[in-house]
Amino acid sequence: MSLKSLLPIREQRPELREAADQLDHWLGSQRRQDIFTSRRVVRDLSDVLSHQEIFDTLQALRELGLVRVYYRVIDQQGGLVGKCYGTPDEIPHEASDAYGDVFEVDRTRIAQVFEFIK
Repeated sequence: MSLKSLLPIREQRPELREAADQLDHWLGSQRRQDIFTSRRVVRDLSDVLSHQEIFDTLQALRELGLVRVYYRVIDQQGGLVGKCYGTPDEIPHEASDAYGDVFEVDRTRIAQVFEFIK
């Protein structure tokens, strides 16, 4: 189980209880439990949850005020780089990786990030 409480989802959205349990278990297995991308959740949980269940659970996290959501750029190595943006449209067309190398940013390099509110 994760260190973050998904109890509000279980209580207020009982139809998402199983999905919240799956997400909770997944979070517990992650190196960082306070921040994650929707891309990784879909990749790792789509074999046990439908895309709709994942979407609804992530949306519930947001609606219940458990997370803040922002967007970041993914570099060629798969790491998040640069600052946080409120919308994908705010992200510049070029970014620099951790080594200072500039690369072009397209939609496939934009990650939706969820960060638990402390």
